[in-house]
Amino acid sequence: MSENLLYRPQRQARVAVKVEGVDDTDKRPFKQTQKNESIITLDDNIFFEPNLLQKLHLQRKPEANQIKISRQHGRDTSDERISNKVVWEDRYGIVYGDRNTKGGNMANIEVRTIEEPGYLELRVQGLKDSIGLENIDKVSGFMRKNGLPTERVASVRQLKEVYSEGKKIPISEWKAKVVEKKEEEIINIKTASVIDQRREELEKIRLYLASTEFYVVERDLQVAERLRDLGSDVNTEKQLHRMLGPVFNWINVVFKVKHEGIIPGTKPSEPFTLDKAGIERYLNWLPTQMGIYLARLHKLGGVHGYAHSQNWSLAGTLYDLDSVKIAGLTDNDLGEQNLEVSQNDDVVNTIYAISDETLYSTLLQKMFPDLHNSTVGVFVKSYITERFGNNLTENEIEEIFTKYFSNNATPSLFSQALPRSVLDSVKESFAKK
Repeated sequence: MSENLLYRPQRQARVAVKVEGVDDTDKRPFKQTQKNESIITLDDNIFFEPNLLQKLHLQRKPEANQIKISRQHGRDTSDERISNKVVWEDRYGIVYGDRNTKGGNMANIEVRTIEEPGYLELRVQGLKDSIGLENIDKVSGFMRKNGLPTERVASVRQLKEVYSEGKKIPISEWKAKVVEKKEEEIINIKTASVIDQRREELEKIRLYLASTEFYVVERDLQVAERLRDLGSDVNTEKQLHRMLGPVFNWINVVFKVKHEGIIPGTKPSEPFTLDKAGIERYLNWLPTQMGIYLARLHKLGGVHGYAHSQNWSLAGTLYDLDSVKIAGLTDNDLGEQNLEVSQNDDVVNTIYAISDETLYSTLLQKMFPDLHNSTVGVFVKSYITERFGNNLTENEIEEIFTKYFSNNATPSLFSQALPRSVLDSVKESFAKK
């Protein structure tokens, strides 16, 4: 089947849950309910190829959904009734414009292994386990109290049922079936070494499923759109306007009603418009916000851990706080030396996110040929200014470059993301002050 498929909104269903907690202390667009059920999403397994639709002269008109399913954000759904249409704030003055639900995408739930150098973790695709839930709530409150907009947990509901192979079953039954299926797979393996490996994997899965429950977490966000959404799906002017239009409208309203930027204490920009000048102004504003944001998090003794394009929002804020560590607050304190290394990793990951040419659509690259260098340079200068101030000597700037803007693991690759010419231009800008 062609990979170029028309997207179709997924079906919705309801499953039983146990309400673990609801925070309705802040003024939100809709009052929280205590119902012991949650809306989840399912795959309807129906695909339509564009050429077939053209032959049949059909135009699909999907039914209006309360919940918007995102192709980019695997476990997330978003409430279309309020998405980028309203502005509300919490007790700390942090503003929001979207409501997002994480952990209820049951289109294809399966246990997966996430493996990176020195890191191994089990996850269930589409679901949210208990790992990091307490950390998210604690870190979110701390960040928002200290003027860093981020996600806010509004409610947590423990799943009692899931959909598996088209049927709704108790989650305990689903866990047992996962283990049983893995056992059956091992029976058919003939090679002894592979059998041992699979048995070891099975034991890890068994322990993981026994040690965690799964949850639907409702959270408030600034905007649901992420940095990576500016990528390959945006190839025409109409698609670009469809992506940025609602985001611009919401940000512009925040500027007007708050008389400041999204990050408290920052200056508002002129209203963003969808002409070339307006988009260019936004693409200068966004990395500026990201630099201020990350510098403030680091000054608080914090580390995000995964500051990549999926976790940066198009409002210049960070989400997905499972991995966040803050000195003196979280249990997973890094220590001073490791804190500096991890903060450097945050900077490196953000620069990779901003500089990745595949991130920006062909359309944006044609509109702004120097987009790569300009956005990276703006981020670097913004980060340094916010964290270390304006009055820096040439030697101090070089020390900062070495400490926070280097990547010893892949130096040649990082030099492409952050060319020396960009650093030199940043240095010159400080010298002129």
